[in-house]
Amino acid sequence: MKRLFILLIVLAVTVPAFSQIQAVMSEVNGKVELKASGGSWQAASVGDQVGRGTTVSTGFGATAAITMGNSVVRVQQLTRMTLEELVESEGTVNTDLFLRVGRVKSEVKSTGGLSNNFKLRSTQATAAVRGTEFTFDGNNLIVTDGVVVLSNSIGHALRVAAGEQSKTDGLAAPTSPEVEKIVQSVVDYATNPSESIQDLPEISRDNALVVIRVNWQ
Repeated sequence: MKRLFILLIVLAVTVPAFSQIQAVMSEVNGKVELKASGGSWQAASVGDQVGRGTTVSTGFGATAAITMGNSVVRVQQLTRMTLEELVESEGTVNTDLFLRVGRVKSEVKSTGGLSNNFKLRSTQATAAVRGTEFTFDGNNLIVTDGVVVLSNSIGHALRVAAGEQSKTDGLAAPTSPEVEKIVQSVVDYATNPSESIQDLPEISRDNALVVIRVNWQ
């Protein structure tokens, strides 16, 4: 009996404490719907809580924002995303979002001294960050604030700083920000349909794995 009592004390000390964090709809514009796990689609309103397993869907021209502590996830039109986890454990806020389709802009910031373990996943990619601002659609990365390391599935990595962008299909090495600037300037210049960038290497494919990690200075 004494040994059992000691074992229970050890388990109570070693099992980490988990604390649920609220995710709340802070902006709703246009047709935005929520579907709880096992439930049906319901129109979303500002102030609605987004629980674990809830899917957010935006229609054409619609946008939404979900606030999680000091972090904000801005959901663009024609996007469907599921909140799979949002808990605090041992000083870290663990967030796991699954992006089924569409585009999301994330502003990941610390909350009350807590660190962030933020994951935005899709069938092609995973974006894992610990405090920055970026836009990601599964293959294409645009960094607004901070420094992000974009890695493909075979370990090729590239630092992408604020104001820069890069992309990878999971197999090819991430494109350099300098190349992306050239590509963008060519696209802007080529107003004649006969002037194209078809000679540039193709860098958009499916079935890829992209991992994003913030590189702290």
